[in-house]
Amino acid sequence: MSAGVEHSCGLRDADKVVCWGNDEYGQAAAPEGRFVDVSSGWRHSCGVGADGGVVCWGSDEDWDGDPIGQATAPDGGFAAVSAGGWHSCGLRTDRTVTCWGHSDFGGATEPGGRFLSVSAGDWHSCGLRIDRTVVCWGSSSSGRTHAPAGEFLSVSAGGQHSCGVRVDHSVVCWGSDEDWDGKHIGQATAPDGEFLSVSTGHWNSCGLRTDGAVVCWGYGGSGLAEVPEPQPSPVSAGGGHSCRLGIDGTVECSGGDDYGQATAPGGEFLAVSAGGGHSCGLGAELAVECWGDDISGQATVPDGRYLAVSAGGQHSCGVGTDQTVVCWGDDWAGQSTPPQGRFTAVSAGDFHSCGLRADRTIGCWGRNLYGQATAPAGVFAAISAGGRHSCGLRVDGTAVCWGRDEDGQATAPAGKCSPRLQLVVVIRAG
Repeated sequence: MSAGVEHSCGLRDADKVVCWGNDEYGQAAAPEGRFVDVSSGWRHSCGVGADGGVVCWGSDEDWDGDPIGQATAPDGGFAAVSAGGWHSCGLRTDRTVTCWGHSDFGGATEPGGRFLSVSAGDWHSCGLRIDRTVVCWGSSSSGRTHAPAGEFLSVSAGGQHSCGVRVDHSVVCWGSDEDWDGKHIGQATAPDGEFLSVSTGHWNSCGLRTDGAVVCWGYGGSGLAEVPEPQPSPVSAGGGHSCRLGIDGTVECSGGDDYGQATAPGGEFLAVSAGGGHSCGLGAELAVECWGDDISGQATVPDGRYLAVSAGGQHSCGVGTDQTVVCWGDDWAGQSTPPQGRFTAVSAGDFHSCGLRADRTIGCWGRNLYGQATAPAGVFAAISAGGRHSCGLRVDGTAVCWGRDEDGQATAPAGKCSPRLQLVVVIRAG
């Protein structure tokens, strides 16, 4: 879902875009077709179609009615798009950034290099480079383009300010802290604590804390600071048990409990993963806790802070806060010996593992008797390693599987599904 100035757009499960709110310029009149990403700007919206092309709708003009082209998207393949005030920016599949629309202040004059993400604000834009540094361009009024040094997980460009989540999960903002009248409202004064993500508006900002809570700061009128209740997370299915994360952060498991794999500990968690005979959860303080069968050390977690965890057959893997993968437990086939590099997600299978790299390509390691560790080329949104096969969800919404296929488990059906949905391959499913 993406909230614009006076309208919003979202992706339904069928990859259809639905918009609501102010439609004076057609910004809420979403076109037909299947999409994998959508972004709402001021008077226009943009989406990435299932074919990788960008489509925009709404106003293509400035205040005076002169055409500036913010809704005239360029050709080519894109992985993501961001609609700003008077311009738009897109992340191409080759990880370069292209912007279009109003550029008197340079907001649509993108820098070179490769990026992980891009965000278009009112008169400026910010991007997260592949080395995790942030660069901003466009109007530097109020210091909105003066990004601080250091490594970041994400960045968001707003009205006259910008915010980013550092790799230590703290939020830092820069730019104006005032409204048009010079009154201090605090949209660039981020609260303390650890965050998973941040989103900037025109006069306010909101962030998702690591404990699952949402907090907003800045202008609080019109209900901007009223945070809705969270929704429950998906279920994780293991060998003979399953676990789910409740809206209060507690974990509930059911099914086989021979090794205690379905006896979840207390406390608050951000995510949970059910494996063969054990389970693992990511705690609110970014520590991983595992329970159940530990015959191979799969439930003995190395020290450190993590962004994600996955429980496999008799091993487990996690993505550390430095985005490297760490695995523990059985390493008979090399499934616990991950490659170097930066990853955003990892999935532990039976005797192999797969990870989604920062450039959205897939890397697998471990047993490869059936080709389950030979990942195809391309750009992906999700990855899941099963018993003797693996599946990935491409950014265009198509699924592809590889490995053992005697029961058709590696023959993905035709069609497209949303990369926003969780891809699940049950451990020991073959």
